[in-house]
Amino acid sequence: MDNGQHTNGTSLQGAPVAVRQRYIILDALRGFALLGIVLANFPEFSLWTFLSDEAQAALPTAALDRGCHWLLYLLVDGKFYTLFSLLFGMGFSSIIANIGQTLLGMLLFYGIGSASASAPTSAWATSCSSPSASISSKPL
Repeated sequence: MDNGQHTNGTSLQGAPVAVRQRYIILDALRGFALLGIVLANFPEFSLWTFLSDEAQAALPTAALDRGCHWLLYLLVDGKFYTLFSLLFGMGFSSIIANIGQTLLGMLLFYGIGSASASAPTSAWATSCSSPSASISSKPL
């Protein structure tokens, strides 16, 4: 244990996990989910969504555009966001498990989380309770 490692090969210092400890399938699925998110946002990236209906209909590929937009809506929209969220949660739970291997890491993690969760709430509550933040009931 004098080389800074547990007997099971995990590091005592805060460092990224070794390649052999990573779940490659999660990384591959995360990349697939990001590709789907890019596909879902492609109409906005190309500014097609922001065209008026008349401008969309005037394009030479209007029928093909409508078909592709319908297929994107049917097969892509919403599905990849859910997959990416699920994979984010799995990765976060893996981080929590790795931090939880040491008592100091767990205390540090929960201490920072508790401090950040309580600090903005009090500032937000005082700014919302000021008289200038209230809505006047006088008619305009």
